[in-house]
Amino acid sequence: MTRYIYILIAGLLVAGPAAAYQPSYIFNELRVVNNSNETISGVTLRDKSSGRVYDCGDIVPFGVCSKRFGKRRYAQNPIEIEWAFGGNAGRSDEFVLEAPAYYVTSIAMTAVLDISEAGAIEAYFDQHTPF
Repeated sequence: MTRYIYILIAGLLVAGPAAAYQPSYIFNELRVVNNSNETISGVTLRDKSSGRVYDCGDIVPFGVCSKRFGKRRYAQNPIEIEWAFGGNAGRSDEFVLEAPAYYVTSIAMTAVLDISEAGAIEAYFDQHTPF
């Protein structure tokens, strides 16, 4: 019986740290891509937790706004984006970018926000590896 208790304790000691593991995601660029035929104006991104604001202004059709900065840890703070598209002002709900399942920890990622022709936003991380 004591043998089973030792096995259970050993299992808990191994599983405990694994359950608490939270990898550190590093990013150094924020990119907004306009995949529509219209200019998107007044593009502003807000990090709700830190209060940081990134202003892209106007993005021409099929254009890109890119903001680069020093490497930062992504704390999965909620983000909100505002823009004017086709004469209508828009604001997203707060959302959090999901970190990818596979990535190279030594290379910073890019947070990408794709705005489609219909005005929908797709948010994801991208990483360009040198392989």
